[in-house]
Amino acid sequence: MCGFVLYIPTSKKDIFNKKKFIQSSKFIDHRGPDSENNHFSEFIKMIFFRLSIVDTSKLGNQPMFSYSKRFIIVFNGEIYNAKDLKTLLDPNKIIGNSDTEILINLYEKFGEKILKKLDGMFSFFIFDRKNNTSFFARDRFGIKPLYYSKNDDFIIISSEIKPILNYKRNNCFDKNALANFFIKQKMDHEDQTFFKDIFSVKPSTYGIIKNKKINFYEYWKIEDQNLKLNFSKAKEKYLDLFQDSIKKHLVSDRKIGLLFSAGTDSTMLAIIMKQSLNYSLDSYTYDFENSSIGDGEKSKQISKNLQIKNKLSIVDPEYVISNFDKICLELESPFTSIRLFGMRKALEAMKKDKFSVVFEGGGGDEILGGYNYNLLNFYLDKVKNKKLNTNFFLKKIIYDKKINILNCLMTISNQYGSTKDCTPYLNIDNFKKEFLDSQLNENFFFNDYYPNKINNLQKSQYIDIKYVNLPRSLKYTDRLSMNQNIENRVPFLDHHLAKFCFNLKNDFKIKDDETRFISKQSLKKFKNRFKFTKQKKAITDPQSNWMRNSLKEMIYDSFLSQDFRNLGLFNQKNIIDNYDYFLKNENQTSFNLFQIFSTYKFYCAFKKKFGIGEFN
Repeated sequence: MCGFVLYIPTSKKDIFNKKKFIQSSKFIDHRGPDSENNHFSEFIKMIFFRLSIVDTSKLGNQPMFSYSKRFIIVFNGEIYNAKDLKTLLDPNKIIGNSDTEILINLYEKFGEKILKKLDGMFSFFIFDRKNNTSFFARDRFGIKPLYYSKNDDFIIISSEIKPILNYKRNNCFDKNALANFFIKQKMDHEDQTFFKDIFSVKPSTYGIIKNKKINFYEYWKIEDQNLKLNFSKAKEKYLDLFQDSIKKHLVSDRKIGLLFSAGTDSTMLAIIMKQSLNYSLDSYTYDFENSSIGDGEKSKQISKNLQIKNKLSIVDPEYVISNFDKICLELESPFTSIRLFGMRKALEAMKKDKFSVVFEGGGGDEILGGYNYNLLNFYLDKVKNKKLNTNFFLKKIIYDKKINILNCLMTISNQYGSTKDCTPYLNIDNFKKEFLDSQLNENFFFNDYYPNKINNLQKSQYIDIKYVNLPRSLKYTDRLSMNQNIENRVPFLDHHLAKFCFNLKNDFKIKDDETRFISKQSLKKFKNRFKFTKQKKAITDPQSNWMRNSLKEMIYDSFLSQDFRNLGLFNQKNIIDNYDYFLKNENQTSFNLFQIFSTYKFYCAFKKKFGIGEFN
């Protein structure tokens, strides 16, 4: 919906640079192409860029004051139950139709208690002009981003990191974040970013700024729900919650499209939107040049079956090469797959067709344990509850091709701690010993928190939701969509639906090795339904092939460069040897080499743009 940048002076010695602040804010003007407004006072500076989705009139512009003019708000996101919440307010005082107006006045009436009533995705900041205090919050899953940095003179808060980097001095990269990226596949988890002293507000968290101090509080948990439903009742409730979520997410005064991969999640969304809600649906798909995978063809067939429009975007190696630096700047991080270039190109097509909102299937696997490696923890729970013989379990994880033993090891290493050589995709010889020794200690491996009284399958889900898959995918989707002036929506992450799914019995989530069982069963009532596979299919793309051919020159140039050698992180000779070996062996994984390559390109992009040249 938008982007905002805030500046709060915390010292009388502070000299606010208005020109530089305005210049810094322009790094997120893509988040709000429809209008730009600001508010400058002695105690708070605000700049807001609006992408108008609901109530496109000027009455929805921000920053916005409450009835009394005591509070002022900037808000990024959507409150899907805004009409219901409006009944808690005096209707005679509501002058527009925006959820922002409802939110700021609800806060004036109820304070932080309103957070538990909100259905939606959001990051917002409210300033109390009477008491000179601030309140800010982020939605339960962190769909909408919010970053901050603090020093002795000021606090700066932004929807993205680039404005903070541009305004602050003496920025540097964070070595610990990089170690988490390579060893645990984490990014933007908890409060960590790839930049030193720049932090992300945690999901399900609100903060209060008072007397120059920031205090944080958690307001929601996904666990702690005791469900006692039989499968038939659970299936019925799942479908009700799923349909209700999609209905809520359809609230918009602008065109809505679907990012359609022909996978389980996007197909489920298409089925409900088309057949249950009778929504006239346009879908967008990407595939790769000379692809043998056939995502484009599958999407074409399923779209035809469901009677929805579909537009295909084809990614070629030249598109990847020419946009690599751009995507690093957009994501504000390294990344793990060239599939993101496909998503970016599909979103470009949506923008060209004047779509302002996109539905995507993020979160579906996480809330129901849909990844194949979740099977390990599913069977561990059966052994623990004496519903499965230990010998049968061992034979299954060793010999059953459905359970990838490498992914199992990855899960174990993430959940219960690790050693330097335990992560399957990591070659420790690729890294300088000094880097590893400075980052890998006992605290590094045992710093994940688990709630009490959750089973092994839920622990695996919790990692995905809190630390690894979901934070990463939400960040990717938000940045890529908002850089095309498009708001992303994720109906699977309606908090009522997500909490219900997380707390279901294991056997409702997985049955006879079929992941996301209850979800697939609930959709059998619809005609022309897609025949779902038992298990989640591995994401495939031509990444390895292109790294051996079209991208080879760019990769060699990177690995052989002086800048790469001077980083102090990588063992240059070993990486080049590994890349040479990769070129000659088709079965060799590209995962770690691509991580290293994207990290170097990320480093170069931000060094060039913001003058950042060190890892600390």
